[in-house]
Amino acid sequence: MYIGQTENIDIILQAIEQLYYEVFVFRIEVKKSKKLFNPKIGGN
Repeated sequence: MYIGQTENIDIILQAIEQLYYEVFVFRIEVKKSKKLFNPKIGGN
């Protein structure tokens, strides 16, 4: 490993974690809004 390469990997991993978190939150928000707009469709 080169010096500084591990730092780049950490940055990439942080970016991936952030992306996963944002997608996760976004999907929850979409589910909530679908419930609000279509209460009859999609019971869960």
